[in-house]
Amino acid sequence: MKKIIHKIRQQPHHVRETIVLASAVVVFALIGIVWFTDFQEDTYALLNPQKAAEQDTAVAEKEESSPFANILSSFGDLKANISEFFTNVKENKEEAEIERIPQNLPLSE
Repeated sequence: MKKIIHKIRQQPHHVRETIVLASAVVVFALIGIVWFTDFQEDTYALLNPQKAAEQDTAVAEKEESSPFANILSSFGDLKANISEFFTNVKENKEEAEIERIPQNLPLSE
């Protein structure tokens, strides 16, 4: 960033003015876009109060669980995963204990 500022300071006065003007236009445009989209949402809510109220109640009616409930359900899932893991290990061990017929290795010629 310091290199960019140093290069700008080395430019002639009219180039520096152009850079400042372009920067101001870009920042003003970004602020204007944000303001316009927010104003548009507010205007829609003012012109359609019933739809806005329906959306607000729909969001408020959503049941969201507390963080503690999420933690407890995560521990329940963890317990289920661990028990499933050990069940799979036990089944694999039983399969390994089944006697298998030895096969001859191919001979290299």
